[in-house]
Amino acid sequence: MNEKKVLDSIRKYTLWAVLGSAALLLVLEILKAWDVIKTTSGGGTMKLGADALSALMGGSLDSLSGLNFGAPSVNAWGHIEESLGIIVMIGALVLLALLVSSRTKVGKIDAEKAVKAAPAKVATAAAVAPVAKAPAPKAPAAKAVARPKK
Repeated sequence: MNEKKVLDSIRKYTLWAVLGSAALLLVLEILKAWDVIKTTSGGGTMKLGADALSALMGGSLDSLSGLNFGAPSVNAWGHIEESLGIIVMIGALVLLALLVSSRTKVGKIDAEKAVKAAPAKVATAAAVAPVAKAPAPKAPAAKAVARPKK
C-alpha cells in the first residue's frame, strides 16, 4: 500500500470521527438545553452573588460560611461529553497536520517534476542556440602597452 492511499484512508476515517463526534456533541447540547440530561452536578456557589450582596448591605456573614466551594462533579454524561470533545480536538489537529503535510508533499513532487523536465528544456535550448547565434563583431584590438625593461 503506498503512502498516498494510507494518508487518504487516515484522512477519511479521521474526518468521519470528527464529524460524528461533533454531531453527538450537538445532540448532547440540545438535550442539555431541554433539561433532558445534566452533565454535571452543581457545586455550591449558586447563591454566592446574593449572599455577598446581603453581607455588604449589613446582613450577617453566617450564610457565607456554609457555602460549598467545591468544583462540580462530573457524571456519566459529562464523561461522555469530555471524551467526545477530546476526539474532536485530536481529530481536528490530525486533519490539520495531514493538510499541511499534503501541501508540503505536493510541493516536493512539483520540484522533482521541474528538475526532471529541466534537462529536456536545456537540450532544446542547446539545439536552438547555434542557429540563433549571430557572429559577434570583433572588438578592436587593444593597444599593446610597452613594458619597461628591468
